[in-house]
Amino acid sequence: MRTAHVTFALACLVLAAVATGIAETPATAPAAAGWATSTSAPAPSAPGQPLRVVFFFSATCPKCKEAGKVVDAVEKHYGDKIHVERMDVSERKTMELMLEMEDQYGSTETAPPKVFSGKQYLAGVENISARLDKMIAEELARRETASASQPSSAPASTSRP
Repeated sequence: MRTAHVTFALACLVLAAVATGIAETPATAPAAAGWATSTSAPAPSAPGQPLRVVFFFSATCPKCKEAGKVVDAVEKHYGDKIHVERMDVSERKTMELMLEMEDQYGSTETAPPKVFSGKQYLAGVENISARLDKMIAEELARRETASASQPSSAPASTSRP
């Protein structure tokens, strides 16, 4: 059933791009915007590493391009505290990854743009524009709280009078 959804979604994206005349070569469109892309599964952030932010987009989607500008601005704002992984859903493998993440996060929206990070996700350019900065701040705070509540691995010092 998921394969049928993926095939249908990809077909719709291609038809929309052709119909509107905005089709770009998926391999070059993100690169032209300075975006590194990936088709591998996003790994969770390791302790002490930047917060992983996964942005799913389509190179032929105008709303995705708008959301991409917001993601770029947030990435610039947070600097090395976050790592944004951009994933172009025009690749079948990447579309399947987005569908897997939708299932894991309980997302009912089935089209990009989408952003996943920590325990939260945002779908649609309006939500991404309005809430991405707050979501990142919350996830960074959650990480700080979690690391502060874990006992230190350094040996306790002992001093004798």
